[in-house]
Amino acid sequence: MRKKLICVLLALALTTGLFSGCSRSKSLNFSYPVTDDVRTFDPQYTTAPTARTVITNCFDCLVAQDADGNIIPAAAESWEQHGRMYTFRLRADAAWKIPDVVLNTFADKIPKTYAPVVTAADFVFAFRRLASPETDAPAAYIFDSIQNFTEARAGLVAPDTIAVTASSDYTLTITTAYDDPDFLTKLSMPEAAPCHEEFFELCGGRYGLGRGYLIYNGPYYLTRWEEKSLYRISKDDEYTGLRAVGADAVWFYYNEDAQKMNDKLADGVYSAGITNITAFSPDTVDSDYTVTEINDVLHALIFNCSAGTAATPALRQALILSADNDIFSGTQSYFPAITAASLPDGVTENKLPAENVPAAKTALKAGLAELGTEKAEITVLCTAAHEDMLKQQMQHWQKTLGITMNVKINAVAANDLLNAVNSGDYEAAFYPLQAASDSYIDFLSAFVSGAAENLTGYASESYDKNFTALCGARTATAQAEAANLLLKELRDNAVFLPALQGSTYFVRNANAAGVYFRGSTSQLYFTK
Repeated sequence: MRKKLICVLLALALTTGLFSGCSRSKSLNFSYPVTDDVRTFDPQYTTAPTARTVITNCFDCLVAQDADGNIIPAAAESWEQHGRMYTFRLRADAAWKIPDVVLNTFADKIPKTYAPVVTAADFVFAFRRLASPETDAPAAYIFDSIQNFTEARAGLVAPDTIAVTASSDYTLTITTAYDDPDFLTKLSMPEAAPCHEEFFELCGGRYGLGRGYLIYNGPYYLTRWEEKSLYRISKDDEYTGLRAVGADAVWFYYNEDAQKMNDKLADGVYSAGITNITAFSPDTVDSDYTVTEINDVLHALIFNCSAGTAATPALRQALILSADNDIFSGTQSYFPAITAASLPDGVTENKLPAENVPAAKTALKAGLAELGTEKAEITVLCTAAHEDMLKQQMQHWQKTLGITMNVKINAVAANDLLNAVNSGDYEAAFYPLQAASDSYIDFLSAFVSGAAENLTGYASESYDKNFTALCGARTATAQAEAANLLLKELRDNAVFLPALQGSTYFVRNANAAGVYFRGSTSQLYFTK
């Protein structure tokens, strides 16, 4: 499970083979293109896809996942479950990796021999940080099933009351408040990485903000961090853990322009590695590569609910209620396929609104009155791939709503669309929303007020309250009730209109046969 709608790579015109050949030399290096600029590698806080991939490989959580999704040992060599109580036995030979850059940063505060061991206390501190309102961790809700965790996040109890305790240096106990069948899977997520309290306090608020403010317990560690340029992780030769180390180094190359990234892929600049891209044909890939399709994209008409004409709910409602869904006709769900599969029984509101012209005209009249104008105009951004379809919809709107609602279609380059939406500089857009995981809860989290991934700017106290209820729901019935309320609010307030299901593709060179992802493409394992 992972939070939110991450910035999908809008690569829309790949027509040639992806990679040139790659042979193993003395050292094996993977290259991987990314489009997000990382601001922090703090495991408990960051939501950036690249940061999460780095953390997955640089930190050992209690457990990890293998290529088939099985839970395997990581920092914990074994565990037992008795009802809702989980007891983990940690490896006794694990030490924190203290890179030279850290020793140089704190030359006057820590000795050259500084080498703390990884203990259960590091996980206790990490979970207390995660539960603390002061941390304001975007994805903390994932662990609301832990006893007292929800209450701690709300500031009702102290973070040290959550049911995560250490009975010895290498014995950790976690108790959930209710049955959570995905709990072990959640413990493999970056948010569950350990945090050494002494080092965290030493950083003085800069933990994760530079290579000098990070220590690691996983098979890799961060060895390059050049803003808007590249990141590199290198294998730790002193790692004593259970995960096999594959590549000697993984290079993450930043691409500000998604289309240029595509061109580089086509030209073989990235000679080995993996990328997730949208709207390309797997038939163009060379036989040396394998392609896995991931149904994690929902193309939707989204609105900027916080600025411009689209900030008026009645005008959004007028457009959605008068839309001809047959023009889109690609989905009947408010979720990408990968997340829709996780919906509990009893969710009845996951359906598109039927066209209702009288209601649309009534909403239009109310919206114009609210704005104090006789005519409104809104511009919909899209890429050339969807321009004709949007123009058909525009013609339908003109026929239905008349000249009092003028809709313009503006086709732009993929990178311009991405930048406009992510900066909030748009009124409406036909945009590929990408699920960050296979959890419908994660998808819904992207509409919480102020969420980093809230591309629509939607803000609602009732939505936030119902989302909190969803996270704390202890039964499938309670989850369905909360999900229905959330979906109804999104539909009634015309936040977005689902249009087409889409996919991203996991492209892998033969030399990277052991590289795999679980849950989302940001939880990528290079350790085989």
